[in-house]
Amino acid sequence: MKKITKEFLQGASKKELADLKWLLAHPDFKERPVNIETFVNDPNYLGLKFYLKGNKGFGCRPRILKRLIDIFDSGKKYEEFVLMCGIGWGKDFTASIVLSYGLYKLACLKDPQSYYGLSKGTAIHLMLMSINEKHARDVLFGEVGARIDNSPWFQNNFKYDPNIKTEMRFSNNIYLIPGNSKDTTFVGYNIFMGIIDEADDYTVTEERSDAVEGYNSIKDRIVSRFRDKGMLGIIGSPKTVNGFMMSMYDNAEGVRNRYRVWVPTWDSLLDTGILSGKTFKYRDIEIPIEYEERFKSNGERAYRDLGARPSLAKEPYITLVDKIDNIFTDDEPFVNFKKDDVSFESFKNGIRGEFGVNYYGHLDLALNRKNGDRLGFSIGHPERFVEIDSENKALIKIDLAMAITAPPGGEIQFSHIKDIIGYLVEKGFKFVLFTADSWNSADMIQSIKKMGINSEVLSVDRTINPYEELKKSMYENRLKCHKNKLLRKELRSLELIDGKKVDHPAKGSKDIADAVAGVVYNIYKNESNKIINYYPSLGGNRVFK
Repeated sequence: MKKITKEFLQGASKKELADLKWLLAHPDFKERPVNIETFVNDPNYLGLKFYLKGNKGFGCRPRILKRLIDIFDSGKKYEEFVLMCGIGWGKDFTASIVLSYGLYKLACLKDPQSYYGLSKGTAIHLMLMSINEKHARDVLFGEVGARIDNSPWFQNNFKYDPNIKTEMRFSNNIYLIPGNSKDTTFVGYNIFMGIIDEADDYTVTEERSDAVEGYNSIKDRIVSRFRDKGMLGIIGSPKTVNGFMMSMYDNAEGVRNRYRVWVPTWDSLLDTGILSGKTFKYRDIEIPIEYEERFKSNGERAYRDLGARPSLAKEPYITLVDKIDNIFTDDEPFVNFKKDDVSFESFKNGIRGEFGVNYYGHLDLALNRKNGDRLGFSIGHPERFVEIDSENKALIKIDLAMAITAPPGGEIQFSHIKDIIGYLVEKGFKFVLFTADSWNSADMIQSIKKMGINSEVLSVDRTINPYEELKKSMYENRLKCHKNKLLRKELRSLELIDGKKVDHPAKGSKDIADAVAGVVYNIYKNESNKIINYYPSLGGNRVFK
């Protein structure tokens, strides 16, 4: 605060007098903090007032500034914010402004520790938590560093120690630190402000979610040290409908004072004059024409990553989701389902296998072995063959795709499965092959062989080939199946892991999908070598008969 003299009072502007009056009423401050709009636009602070140069924009885009003004609206008293945005919206840039403003507000205090009821000299931390510490540090020293290094106010009043490369250390024991999603204990940190970056990329297992653990740890430290005066932000692109980002946005737990916004990539370019104004429609959204090539190249990925519309899987294995819906017909299966519409209850009267038809089956015994409550069961057959890209390929009908569930409080009895297969054999189903995955399958395979059916181990987890054939049959419109809502969900949720393994998301399943993939693969392996007879055509096109 400037020294109050007669000369100062006589020459002071209205703003200077208003600031002086405010400081006298708030003696804990050495400087009256400016609002976020001034902080962003004023050249004395960040100097990021938006402007156009040709067809390029510079500074803080109007839509981003609007979100920042909303977040720091003093009348709303937000304690959390969720920015769920498409890739390229400006999340790292926004995070850098939020953290810079948090530092600035602390720096305006004479003694921030005493102001917040902490012991003198206690460290105060602002944290950016990312999937790994290196990325968090890159954002801190890259984006936040750029804000501070180019701010006259920070350079004159609140500089960090340039010799320390692991964190940004300021005066008054204030630290800006990187956080690692793998280590979420944060012991000893007094977190005043935290940002969780791209939380849907964090590891999720059956036992733990790194994002949830990080959120709880940061929130506990903010509330215990600063009560409702701190801030926790969650920024990122939503990857899955059941992911952390969507759960925070939906706010099912009813957190009060949480600001939420859900916007596509191009939202931040609106009101800038950069976009032409022309649009095209994809599914349910109008999209600027400038993004049309991305949607033509891979519509589902662009819909998720740019449109910020999450899928059921992080890296969907089946990207053409309309192909999933196309496989389901109005045909009635020959079994009665339980009330869940997916689990076997009984066979319908009068069922009979078609004469001369080769049936194939697969059992998925493994995925729910921990609980022993459900397995996947499927049978199918090739209906006929069609020529696709100079190859004869089978049109496959899945006659039955279902789950078999345990009775309440019990476990599935494998003898029950054997009885189901035996009943089908009695009803004229001629099985060429009936496979089972490798877990606990030896006894099952032996029993199936005793029925006169060729049986062997097929693990759809050990090789991607069964799922590749399943996807190929769907993309080529060669697969049909009666409706099964769990199968539909499982197919939409399938994830590609490291480019070589198909899996389900944490707390998801793929029991029936595994069984169907096994049937499709069995048909491919056993029927394809029977259907192609090649005759030379004396130099003309190849002929298949």
